Amino acid sequence: MKLESHHIERLVPWFGYGNFNEAEVVFFGNEEGLGGYPIEAVLGRCQLYGYDPNTWIDNDWRLGYWDETSHDGYLTLGRITNEIRTASGLSPVAPPPPPASPFLEFQARMLLHFEQKDQNWFNVKKNLLNNQWNQIQELKEHLYSNKTKIKAGLVDWRPLPRSTEDVWPYDGIDEKKYISAFKLANANLKKITELNNGKLAKEELDEYSKMLWNRAELIRKVFVTFPFSTLIGVGDMNAKKKLLEFIFRNENLTFTKKTLRNGKSYEIAELILPDKKLTIILTLFFNHRSNCLQLEGLQHLCEDVLEPIIGC
Repeated sequence: MKLESHHIERLVPWFGYGNFNEAEVVFFGNEEGLGGYPIEAVLGRCQLYGYDPNTWIDNDWRLGYWDETSHDGYLTLGRITNEIRTASGLSPVAPPPPPASPFLEFQARMLLHFEQKDQNWFNVKKNLLNNQWNQIQELKEHLYSNKTKIKAGLVDWRPLPRSTEDVWPYDGIDEKKYISAFKLANANLKKITELNNGKLAKEELDEYSKMLWNRAELIRKVFVTFPFSTLIGVGDMNAKKKLLEFIFRNENLTFTKKTLRNGKSYEIAELILPDKKLTIILTLFFNHRSNCLQLEGLQHLCEDVLEPIIGC
């Protein structure tokens, strides 16, 4: 797919899902997927999201916008995606089944734990009580809605969605340069640091460093502006730590590395901002694999780390 400049202009200020004016906990992911839709859904997003002034930062979508439509918006995106495919001579696609996403599943288990603490939400599927698995699957569709006791939001770092990180669907955008920039490779970090210090003009940045700078400024604005007090960065801990330390370079952000009961590591920091205290927790990927957080780690994270912070 070839993204035009107006598509990129629309995608870069987009930062996530949820009612951010009421969210208490925000998850910070690496990159948004397509929810089972084909790549034309990226163009559909550009047509659908960002047109509600109530979801603009500073009354201008170019300065940042989000989406609050939850599952209804997801279904609308599917309809628009099929309209785009049909107009291009492609066959429409059937609605995809609910995504089998451990990332969403772990979030659903976490939120259900805080809603129904008399039940164990951290068992493998075969050991869950009757209907628990159905509740997890149902909540996966409404994670960032007003249907949960604890209001949650999702922010992703990289702005260009794709079905998985194993494919690169964009013509005209160099995957290696794009990923390197958003991992804050030394060359890109040097450029945006020089820009920050007034030694370089924004016009002198290459397109990837410019995208990185704009995105970093947006993410800082989101984390400072909205009232949520807990940020959970999921996966790629070193890259997120490097990013957050750059974003909050003037606040002397310092992380402390700790270990959960099951031996899985995490990092935590507290940030005192003008209008709130923000607790930042960096964890391994939300996944069942041995090199990820796993369900036992999720349970220990909820019980030992989050409960004292959230107060549930």
